[in-house]
Amino acid sequence: MRASDEDTRSKEVDEIIKKVNQDELFLIMGDLNSLSPQDSYDEKQMLAQAKSLGIKKFGARSLRHDVISKLLNSGMIDTGKQFTNEFQSTVPTPYNHDIFHFTRLRLDYIFTTKKLLEHLKFARAVKNKETEKLSDHYPVEAEFNI
Repeated sequence: MRASDEDTRSKEVDEIIKKVNQDELFLIMGDLNSLSPQDSYDEKQMLAQAKSLGIKKFGARSLRHDVISKLLNSGMIDTGKQFTNEFQSTVPTPYNHDIFHFTRLRLDYIFTTKKLLEHLKFARAVKNKETEKLSDHYPVEAEFNI
């Protein structure tokens, strides 16, 4: 998904969801450039910070969670929430050069069908000295026993 607005990303995820078969081992992963309703953000502070930078990517009057909500409502499961309730940001890293990563955000996800979830051993954001230097995003990983 591109770093476009939430409306464009929402249309893109509609197309992706059409291809998902919940009865199969299926996953969707990557930088989705969207916020999850399962994560707690200080909405007022974040919107003020974004507005001061001229950023509307995550909403202008309220934080938008359209893309991730659609995935969750379609039956996909956020693996990042299976082993901890602790917030695991995936941006920014010390390497950050992206104005859109103005605060700690989770933008990278691995979603699975229920059938694949049965095989999930763990999932997490990988944060260490090496991943701090690789990208402006921390990678996410999941391991499955299939």
